[in-house]
Amino acid sequence: MLRWLRPSRNTSRLPAARGLQADVISALLNLGYDRHAAEKAVSTAAAGKTGADDSASFEALLRATLQQLSQPAQQGARRGE
Repeated sequence: MLRWLRPSRNTSRLPAARGLQADVISALLNLGYDRHAAEKAVSTAAAGKTGADDSASFEALLRATLQQLSQPAQQGARRGE
């Protein structure tokens, strides 16, 4: 009857990774970055992470994303620039 309430048996880390990426995007928006540029940079930075420990760290992903955004092609990513 309430089968849909049962937790999933799939223990994939995908939801946690998406939550982590959403947190980093939120931090970037609070710093004044454009949403599209932030989402693209987070995706690129997350794809570049190969170690499981690095991808699970907010600080590591934020640092990698900020490095991605500081590249010359992304200099105008802040709102109002």
